[in-house]
Amino acid sequence: QTSLIFCSRRFGKNMNGSRSASELYTLGKNYHQIRNMDKAKEYLSQAILKGSTSASGELFSLGSDFVSECRFTDGEECFQMLADRGHSGACIALGDISRLGMGREVDLDTAFSYYAEAYRLGNMEGALHAGILLARIGKKEIKEAAEGWLSLAAESGIPAACTELGKLYWSPEKGNNDANRRAFSWFMRGAGAGDRKAYRYVGDFYSSGIVVPHDDERAIEFYQKAATLGDAQADMRLGDMYSEGDPSVRDMKKAVEYYLQAYEEGEVEGKMCGEMAAYEEGKRLLDGDGVRRNRKKALYYLTAAAESGFIPACNELGRLYADAPSGPYSDRDKALKWFRKGMKAGDRTYAGANYIALSRDMGTSCMSHAAEESEKKEADPVRVKLLRKQAASYYLGAARAGSNDAWAELSSVYLMYGDEIGVSEADFLKAAAKGMKGKETDSAYVLWLYY
Repeated sequence: QTSLIFCSRRFGKNMNGSRSASELYTLGKNYHQIRNMDKAKEYLSQAILKGSTSASGELFSLGSDFVSECRFTDGEECFQMLADRGHSGACIALGDISRLGMGREVDLDTAFSYYAEAYRLGNMEGALHAGILLARIGKKEIKEAAEGWLSLAAESGIPAACTELGKLYWSPEKGNNDANRRAFSWFMRGAGAGDRKAYRYVGDFYSSGIVVPHDDERAIEFYQKAATLGDAQADMRLGDMYSEGDPSVRDMKKAVEYYLQAYEEGEVEGKMCGEMAAYEEGKRLLDGDGVRRNRKKALYYLTAAAESGFIPACNELGRLYADAPSGPYSDRDKALKWFRKGMKAGDRTYAGANYIALSRDMGTSCMSHAAEESEKKEADPVRVKLLRKQAASYYLGAARAGSNDAWAELSSVYLMYGDEIGVSEADFLKAAAKGMKGKETDSAYVLWLYY
């Protein structure tokens, strides 16, 4: 294979006419593997012109890669060459390009023609796509044609066609009419064949009580089957039921898990719903709003929301850890962590201000402890050094968060203990220069001492 590529580079295109279909296919495949897609297209096209059947699959894959990289014209040319030679999958791909307007104007008539041709070539997916296209148009006279195409696909054993037929009949606002009974029947058939959307729609029927009795347990059963198959909307439905449903099924932990699972599967709202559900449950448990107070569980839910970057949860945790006078929930370093996370998530006012204030306060506290320790008769120099170093770290955090006063305080620590804690003269001068803009204090006196 390497020698073939070498030969093609050495002798150029003049050799192509003398190469066999097999050689051209091998060259095209190798170029595709190394992502030289233009060369791959050239050689695979020539291989097909010479009658290579193996090259068809490779060219189809290449066309799909072109489309995924938004090179729609190249992709369409690959598919068209295959479609002209009776490749039904290429016909469906060309139909999708026309239907979605990939690199061209949307053309539903052309899209339908390609889908119909795929069906004529024996690919029942063509009937499915043709039916879906007609169903989306929504006109009554076209709806009958859509039903015909979808029925062909359903009878051939395509589960998604059953689901599409169910959607065609379903009218939730009309209640228990004959159309909804037919819809439910098709959804059940699709679910029986393992279609994830069908599972979700059956769950919707049980959840709303249309055609069948309202039954949350059955709804959850079908939603879970859909969710197991990766249906993000089913995850959202489960999140809603576990967070807002009947008390008999309410489970906030599961609600948060399903919302976040929906987000991981591409449902953007899942993240927000999961964060909000966790935050509200945490606040409810913390405040005893309709439930017995449970600080441990409250922290679990608030932390779940905060870890995801939900600013109100970050601030709540920061306040909770900072304000606790003593005991297991008094942890100022944790308070700093959550205020910092809220600040980085975009809250420069409440979270940012609290982070700066708490960092400065903790820096001052460390310096006070260091002074007390150094005055003891048997002072521990290692502990004193660690406290001063920790103070500098707190001041630096506040300074980098935008506090010029913290820069001034830091410059004072650097001037007095810089050698001890391992900072350079350049670090001191940088801190002092920025500290000159402080409002509560500035570094003018520190610089006077230095000079």
